[in-house]
Amino acid sequence: MGNYTIVISGTGQHHNGMPEDADALTRDTVNRLINAGHSIESASICAGGREDLMPGPNEATEPDQVETEGTEDALEDTSTEEGGPGDGSE
Repeated sequence: MGNYTIVISGTGQHHNGMPEDADALTRDTVNRLINAGHSIESASICAGGREDLMPGPNEATEPDQVETEGTEDALEDTSTEEGGPGDGSE
């Protein structure tokens, strides 16, 4: 047991409100780690902006109960219309 960092970089669909979107799958993984007893310090996704994927206090849910539609409103989303890393504007 010890400290770890997980970094995933990829290309695919995200932020469409679908359960197979990268943000939904990542949110599910964060919740599964928390429910398994891991102490998660931070979790975010960067897709034109940074979105915090950490649940609020006492909000971790079982993976099959993770709501994907409409959760964007409850998360920090600093996306900009100008785009950012990974959107081809570099």
